[in-house]
Amino acid sequence: MFSFNADIAESSLITSPSATLRVYSGAGDAPLPDNTIVFAVTKAFAPAGKPVELDVLFLSVVPGNSNNKDYDASQSSLYPIEHVPTFIYGVGHIHASQPETVLQDGAKAFSVGLTDFVTGNFKSSTIQCIYPATRRWANVPTPHAQSCTQILGTCHGFNDSGLLKIALIHVTLSLAPHTLAQPTVTANTAASTSPATPLNRKKYNTMGSTTPAQITPTDNNKSFQSGSSFHAASLDMELELPETPETRHNTRCKKLKRKASESLSPPPDDGEILEIPDDTPVKGKGKGRAK
Repeated sequence: MFSFNADIAESSLITSPSATLRVYSGAGDAPLPDNTIVFAVTKAFAPAGKPVELDVLFLSVVPGNSNNKDYDASQSSLYPIEHVPTFIYGVGHIHASQPETVLQDGAKAFSVGLTDFVTGNFKSSTIQCIYPATRRWANVPTPHAQSCTQILGTCHGFNDSGLLKIALIHVTLSLAPHTLAQPTVTANTAASTSPATPLNRKKYNTMGSTTPAQITPTDNNKSFQSGSSFHAASLDMELELPETPETRHNTRCKKLKRKASESLSPPPDDGEILEIPDDTPVKGKGKGRAK
């Protein structure tokens, strides 16, 4: 791991903000020579009035001898990196204490707080984002206070308060809060002990007497084979329930139905209908006469 003093290219090219560039490298790798031109993607921490701290995510070195006087001039025609401004992007929250301000040239500015893991710790810094005074940004609203916003822009120096200025080229408003949602836990809710796979429970509607039923086998000498179904076993069982008006009524109805079915039974299968004379005397009023 090496740290270098670096210059950050900006769009105005009036002043170059100083920065410390930290590069992760093996023990046998040689450090970058002074005056080396690199293209890097980094995580940044930009405190007000202090050098910017950069952690390298991606690094590309412009080839050549950086100690040669013609290094910058010869590489400028092939790799005009020094003329490419530094792009800065991030997701942060709008400061409520620093609302929208209007600059002298009519541009609108607002402050964004950014937090990232830089040089071994989580560090927060504030940058000033600027809507350029052009027709493209004339009707774009500034973010609401304490809302979450994504920004993309180019480095544009420092303002009077020492904050890094970003000239925006893209902005995303009203993002979701930059925090992970925590599960809601109710204090009175007990931990569930049910299995992972839900069980299908069947419900039955039953009606019966409050008096326990007595089951008496009709034939004690019969034995059932293993594996016989419930329906086969129930043929040799007789359920005795306490006698009630309802049970007496049901028993009477069953007897009447049985008699009716016997009276409507078909004739014998011999094909002949036998006529049996009725010798019973028929009695009229007060006397009887033989037929």
